[in-house]
Amino acid sequence: MSFAISNELPAWRRYYRARPDEAFFAGFQQALQQAASGDVAAARAALGPVQALHDDSVGRPAEQQLRFASLLNKAYQANGLQAAKAYLQNLPPADLAVLQEAHSLAEPINVASLSEEGAANLLLPAGYGVDLDGDQFFDVGLARTGSFPPQDAPAGFVQAWEQATTGLDEGDLLQHVFTMQLSFSSINLETGRTTLRADRPSSELASYRDSVGNILAMLERDRHTLPAGQYEREAPFYRRLQALLAAA
Repeated sequence: MSFAISNELPAWRRYYRARPDEAFFAGFQQALQQAASGDVAAARAALGPVQALHDDSVGRPAEQQLRFASLLNKAYQANGLQAAKAYLQNLPPADLAVLQEAHSLAEPINVASLSEEGAANLLLPAGYGVDLDGDQFFDVGLARTGSFPPQDAPAGFVQAWEQATTGLDEGDLLQHVFTMQLSFSSINLETGRTTLRADRPSSELASYRDSVGNILAMLERDRHTLPAGQYEREAPFYRRLQALLAAA
């Protein structure tokens, strides 16, 4: 699934990592051709709207954005993602520092400690990711981040999710992301790792209908014991999402 560069980024897209495909790499290189002369707009177009949003939120200088885009371009030309950890081991400390800064990592990158997935996602801009172990979470260096909808979610759900989340404030959106993620997985409280539910494949629209139906049933069941305002905030959202999914 590919996403066009847009000045108006849908709210849900900030919390989704698209799988980089051939269109991503072709678009990246095409946009970056102009960045060689110091065109920051071209570099931002290559890195995509989610990375641009992150850069703006931390006030990242244009020079650093250009360096990050250039470093990724070199990695793609060398097929660095095919064996990302080995590729990173050959980078000088200055380049690793660029990756650390671009991904807002607190500690310097120690390549030996990375998983292959953690290494690969350092070579992608925010908003894109590879999930090599299939747990629907993404190692980025040593950090671990979620993403929703799942990368294999059917288009009907993605469209319904975008419509339902339009206009939500960030706190409510994040709560709904977390609730939906939990409906597809269970968490080991000792390790913090998640296990996907075999009975609810994320590639099937029926799974999302079941999840939303179960969430609504839970809200109705616990309506009088929930914290004040939770039912009133959440039930209308899931009813709207349920109606959109019924029509999908």
